[in-house]
Amino acid sequence: MRLLQYPRLVREEIFSNMEYETIFSLSLTSRNLLKLLKQSKWKPIEVAFVFDWRKFQIHFGDSTAPLELISKTFDWYDIFPYGFFCGQQVHKLETKGESREEIVMRMYNHISELFQKCQSLTFGARISASDTSYYVPIPSLNIATFKVWTSKYLTTFMKNHLDLKLLVLEEQPTKICSIKRFREVPDIINIRNLRVVCFEKHFLAYMRNFKGVNAYFCGPTEAYQIRNFVYGWLNGQYSENLNLIHIEQEDGERFGPDLLENYRQNQWDLNKMPLEYQLDEGDKYYTQFPGPFKMENAVYVQRESDGKILSLQNTSRVFIGCVWNHEDVFKE
Repeated sequence: MRLLQYPRLVREEIFSNMEYETIFSLSLTSRNLLKLLKQSKWKPIEVAFVFDWRKFQIHFGDSTAPLELISKTFDWYDIFPYGFFCGQQVHKLETKGESREEIVMRMYNHISELFQKCQSLTFGARISASDTSYYVPIPSLNIATFKVWTSKYLTTFMKNHLDLKLLVLEEQPTKICSIKRFREVPDIINIRNLRVVCFEKHFLAYMRNFKGVNAYFCGPTEAYQIRNFVYGWLNGQYSENLNLIHIEQEDGERFGPDLLENYRQNQWDLNKMPLEYQLDEGDKYYTQFPGPFKMENAVYVQRESDGKILSLQNTSRVFIGCVWNHEDVFKE
């Protein structure tokens, strides 16, 4: 390959301007080229394995757009196991009679080797098939997305991936989804960050079992459900780990202007209240809403049992609740 004949500095300049899907394509062509590519220092990226019926895909995400995947994908089909498809192009791959699971792990190891200098490399899985058995377990999994699931499967999945940073449950609206879906909520959702999209069950059904830190919801939410959440938090019904709850209404739905009118600041000196709420640095990558969240329009309630504060604020479409330690709010 001609790239191998260029001087080192020229090669590095060429590599630095390549997109990730091009780098991956080249790395499959020869071990010598793979060695050269490994010498370059790439920006942090996410690699997502997408599992579906009779195929899996490999997506590459750029560090400049967290949680966003580039449009080009590589498809490997069970019925055409001789290479990866990218558009009309086929990247040949000697499979040596390997199974689907063996091919997935070979690609996982290959990508890990290719980007070994990238310390924050993130692997994700997006399972879009109706049968979750198509998923092949991936080591060091940080992100998982499911569109169809059962409570039993999710419980087993979480037990097998204790280091998972983000679990995304994307329910499909009934009107456009003909597949029989399972809306069971696992008894324990012990994942640090949870995002549920287009939920039929209201968010409280998930919050009762959520043991993590940050919860994000997008779906129809009524004012009484927000009030029930606040009441439940004041009475210790939710996990002590909870730091943030973020609820976004569906398109066309709105919160009323009087959503939080019953909550007061208890005559606290608002000039001393925090100006913004910051997520932990490690959690910012795993959300579409990294903050900081401004507090100028927030109201506050305090829990008698431990003195913790819950700040509440909303726009017409978004509700945000942030949990504060007493000493973080009432600073000397």
